[in-house]
Amino acid sequence: MDGVICSANEGFRHVFGHDWAELIGSPQIMRHPSMPRAAFRLMWNRIQAGAAVGVYAVAASMEDGYFSIR
Repeated sequence: MDGVICSANEGFRHVFGHDWAELIGSPQIMRHPSMPRAAFRLMWNRIQAGAAVGVYAVAASMEDGYFSIR
């Protein structure tokens, strides 16, 4: 099969929040519901143009809580 999900690990399934029946056989290109559509489009435009895409997140504790930068 080409272009569809044939297998995945539990972490992938958990992140996307779908049952195995929904994942297996679905398109490989999936957008997480909390990822903005515009960011998804920009990512794929860059990939299709041959450029790499990196997504970074930093989380740290503070005296009165936590902060995260993505």
